[in-house]
Amino acid sequence: MRARPIGGPNWCQYPGIRSSPFAWPDKVRLDSQGLHHPAYDSERRYCPHCHPKYADWVGQLTDPAVVLRSMRCPEGNRFWPASVTRPWQGPLPETWTRPGRVPRWYVWWRLWGVQNGTCAACPGPPQVIDHRHADGLVRGLLCYECNLGEALCASMLDLYQHSGQCWYKRYWDSPPGTQFGWYWPDPKRHGGIQWFLPHPPAWAADRTPPIVKCHRQCTTWLLRRDVQLR
Repeated sequence: MRARPIGGPNWCQYPGIRSSPFAWPDKVRLDSQGLHHPAYDSERRYCPHCHPKYADWVGQLTDPAVVLRSMRCPEGNRFWPASVTRPWQGPLPETWTRPGRVPRWYVWWRLWGVQNGTCAACPGPPQVIDHRHADGLVRGLLCYECNLGEALCASMLDLYQHSGQCWYKRYWDSPPGTQFGWYWPDPKRHGGIQWFLPHPPAWAADRTPPIVKCHRQCTTWLLRRDVQLR
């Protein structure tokens, strides 16, 4: 992220440093070289990264999240959404009616449909399932940068009440995934989760709010101290 003064008026505003175009297209398509590319409206694929640059289209339009990483064009790889298998063909049921845990693929694709295949906080591609750390409630799909940025902004708000409108406030106030009531099963927030809980986890019942700590050499701590001394 671009370095900005901590506590300044633009601290939580959208940095806007991503390459253009940032928003990934809704569909991708397979070419004759065995790679998927954004399905632009053209008779042949043109890609300055691949060799040859021109290739015929051979596949049908498909969602980019079902394409394996090995079959993706390496150009703009960070703009691809995460690859998630979709075993269910056709429209997904509104709710997961089977008893027990909710599989990750269903959580992902239900949120994908609600968010129209984009990050919940910016026009980027969804890449991670975000959750509230206090109780594990799933909030939505975020790109890597927003997943890091919103956690950083939340910490800065706890440490120092900066001026300006926070870019992630709308996401915090109305996360698209809270309507489903899914919860992260692991209190240590380890990755690789393949299922989620349909009810609040036991570990969140007696959990006390985390205490935000900051080192005395941290710029944020120094800014906060200066404000208190005024």
